[in-house]
Amino acid sequence: QLLDIINTDTKQGKCIYSILTILAYLGLRAGDIINLKFEHIDFENDEIKFYQTKTQQLLIVPLIEEVKYPLLDYIKNGRPQCDEKEYIFITLYAPYTKFNSTSSIFRIVEGAMKKAGINYNNKHHGPHALRHSLATNMIKNNVPISAISQILGHSNIRTTEIYITRDTTHLRELTLEVPNEKR
Repeated sequence: QLLDIINTDTKQGKCIYSILTILAYLGLRAGDIINLKFEHIDFENDEIKFYQTKTQQLLIVPLIEEVKYPLLDYIKNGRPQCDEKEYIFITLYAPYTKFNSTSSIFRIVEGAMKKAGINYNNKHHGPHALRHSLATNMIKNNVPISAISQILGHSNIRTTEIYITRDTTHLRELTLEVPNEKR
């Protein structure tokens, strides 16, 4: 729903769509997106490889088609010329520079959610909500927690377990009936 409302006929739309696909399909943090450089993208081997801003740990994620083609479209047809040539994502309006703050990514996500008519009252609704949604969907699809942890770039699997404890619907499906034993 979120991706469907983006007008990819505009340069700004190409940027927004590419950022949203990275968030939705790869779960990268906003800080990593604003610091993403061309040297981090290996189009031949279909992978993104960089040191995470938050943890300083190396993260290698697959460059899947759902992300690769919107990214290429943005780079070729939407990215404005800018002095900071090494950074992929450039501000939507002049003066064109790299994004300086994760709040820019938050506003992009929030704006897209509003436009899509997604009700996020009293809920998290920024980039991290898409990261959490990805993790929740992987849990629902029985992806092993170790794989989820690796994709999200968590250095400790306990961090990933937080996503499981928040997925109460899925946890209820896994509960077992406690036998009633008489003593």
